[in-house]
Amino acid sequence: MPVPKSTRLFLALAAVGTLTILSDRVGGDRWLGGVLVAHLPPAGAVALAGCVTLSGLFSAVYRRGAGARSVTVVAALLLFPALALPLTKWRFGGHRATGGDLRVVTYNVEKWSFTGAEVAAAIAPTKMDVLCLPEADHYWWQAENARTPEAFVRALSESSQMPYRLLGTREVRIVTRLPVRNVEEISLDPGPSSRPMVVATLDAGRLGEVSVIAVHLVPTLAFANYSGDRGDAAAGGIAEVAEVRRAQARKLAAEVARRKGPVVVCGDLNAAETWMPLKILEGAPESGGKPLIDAWAAVGSGAGGTAPTGNPRIRIDYLLVRDLVPRGIDVLEDVWTSDHHPVVGDFAAE
Repeated sequence: MPVPKSTRLFLALAAVGTLTILSDRVGGDRWLGGVLVAHLPPAGAVALAGCVTLSGLFSAVYRRGAGARSVTVVAALLLFPALALPLTKWRFGGHRATGGDLRVVTYNVEKWSFTGAEVAAAIAPTKMDVLCLPEADHYWWQAENARTPEAFVRALSESSQMPYRLLGTREVRIVTRLPVRNVEEISLDPGPSSRPMVVATLDAGRLGEVSVIAVHLVPTLAFANYSGDRGDAAAGGIAEVAEVRRAQARKLAAEVARRKGPVVVCGDLNAAETWMPLKILEGAPESGGKPLIDAWAAVGSGAGGTAPTGNPRIRIDYLLVRDLVPRGIDVLEDVWTSDHHPVVGDFAAE
């Protein structure tokens, strides 16, 4: 007996949904399909899951026998969450950032597309202890003094009525109001030399000394094909960029492993949570010890998309911690002074 067209449509759409998840989970950032799926808007993922379910319900109408119809209806209804939740990365029951022993914000400021004063006014209400700033250098096309990291820190200190200090000398900066014990800039070669990891040892009060590591890993985006963004992968394709990003993640993981006490990793990882860089960072260190925890995966609610502003399609800005407990985390979707939304997280002692 030939398979009805309605059933064939249902099976075909279900296969598309399954392949989409496999592209995300298996292909990752080395395949074009994985990159495209990672940038699929949440609404697109819900629409795909909805089409699969509706086609299944439509198919059930034409199935012969009550048993066959019931099985088809159940399968169609179950496929909606089975496809929509993994593709949107949706989470339930999280905790908003409402307070803790340490408040950290990460915010890619898009090479000062807005003035330092405008960025400061947007995020000063968070009253953060530490701020990680990718893309926060001096840029030759930003001739006005208002679009510099120094202008931002001055405006932030004035609006907050507390002194903030600027750490780092290149595109990745750390801003903090905590006492600073030590600052290092460590190469993330084969990434661009302008984007080292900035490691600050801070006195965080009752938490003791906390190591904060700010980073900006290389992007896959097709238009970012010059050495200032991609380093040694400037002329490479998707697979080459993915390998550079993985090498950077391994260096970052090694730096975390050699640090004692609480650690915060913050910044723009240019990687979806299903990609290998996150698996490397969340993996158990070879030397033993605790792995990093993704604060959004631990206590976040919703999809947590951070870029681009207006219609966030992907979560690439992270707060990862070790020997700290995430108490709450938010994506500040009402802050528009960049092409990324900031992420604010609260942490406490274990």
